[in-house]
Amino acid sequence: VVFVVWYCVELMLKLCVHRGFFFIGPDAAWNCLDMALVATSLVEVALTGPANSNSGVNVSFMRSVRFFKLAKVLRVFRTVRFFSELRLMFDCVLGSLISLLWCLIMIIFIVYFFSLLIVQGL
Repeated sequence: VVFVVWYCVELMLKLCVHRGFFFIGPDAAWNCLDMALVATSLVEVALTGPANSNSGVNVSFMRSVRFFKLAKVLRVFRTVRFFSELRLMFDCVLGSLISLLWCLIMIIFIVYFFSLLIVQGL
């Protein structure tokens, strides 16, 4: 419940600050995702709150709604664009691994070739 309140406050502050640009700005898709997540969390809290008091409300369908909570993981990808330099370094390291592999193969071939020369010469 505390996290739902926290996210609601965050969403309300974003709406107050951005107003109309909340839905048409560069982060509009992320903002809509945040709004959908907060809405589903509010619905879940509203429906499971009375169910915890044994009022007889059947909320088994809310288990399928909890699947949408996994979408909160997508919020992490929003921060990925801030690490463009780190991503560039990671791409360079991955690109150099192919060259490293071919260098190792060449070194193994040279060692094998000279070991055959030395063994055959003795």
